[in-house]
Amino acid sequence: MMRTTSLIVAGLAIAALVGCLPSGLSGAQPAAGQPINVLATTTQIQDFVRNVGGDRITVIPILQGDDDAHEYQPTAADARSVAGADLIVTNGVGLETWFDSLGRNARSGVPIVKLGEESGIAVRPGDEEEPLGDPHVWFDPTNAQRMVNRIRDALDAIDGAGQATYDQNAARYDGQLDQLDRDITAQWAAVPADQRKLVTNHDAFGYYVNRYGIVFVGSVIPSLSTDAEPSLSDTLRIAEAIREQNVRAIFTESSISPRLAESLSSLAGVRVYSNLYSDSLGKPGSEGDTYIKMMRFNTQTMIAGMTG
Repeated sequence: MMRTTSLIVAGLAIAALVGCLPSGLSGAQPAAGQPINVLATTTQIQDFVRNVGGDRITVIPILQGDDDAHEYQPTAADARSVAGADLIVTNGVGLETWFDSLGRNARSGVPIVKLGEESGIAVRPGDEEEPLGDPHVWFDPTNAQRMVNRIRDALDAIDGAGQATYDQNAARYDGQLDQLDRDITAQWAAVPADQRKLVTNHDAFGYYVNRYGIVFVGSVIPSLSTDAEPSLSDTLRIAEAIREQNVRAIFTESSISPRLAESLSSLAGVRVYSNLYSDSLGKPGSEGDTYIKMMRFNTQTMIAGMTG
């Protein structure tokens, strides 16, 4: 309830501010010869957009490295960024509920693309906290390829002069994602099936475990969202599952406090491995500051924890 109230207050403040923005911020067409301003909510989407758009665009970020997309609260600066965007790209599938009000500040006619809902992705079922489905669609590289293609199409539509550039960039990056998928598949093929057992902070890796044949034993926070709170019975249940299935490690996530995972590790008698990148890429200069680096780091970390 406190989080909901604070979001409402923030939304009202942002709306009041944007109501005072200059009237020149109207119309959807980017200025001729100027870079296309593309607002991208999550860090993964920002990376996809940069790879497709190249030098023809300017990426306007909302989330930063290690931010939690579930709990983010928008600012007045975010409202100004939305108002100045020529194209807005979000994850959708209920991940950025805070963007529902923020997006109203977009200029008339500016496209708002929800990649998770508009890229032909088969969305996994949701839960009480995420009723629209599992929003963590990027954890399957084939889904990332679909998202990249949707970004390409959106940029082609608003900047026809750059179509050849966008198409070439998307094709190049698609090849890198294809290689990433092949490499990860080969790495997991070398791990015995009975050791591929994952326990994380929250249930963010469903698309990844489905893609690579891993057993998801459970999560410290038994939800697709970090907003949920585990009960004592939840904690005891996952601790028992860890012991029964001979799980070797619990993996924390960079955008979530490790406190609960560390408590569970003591209760279950297993090691903690830090830190997987989940809802956000890492900060610049980290081992997870791009999508491809994040996926490779997560894979290497999981395998080390499960086989070590």
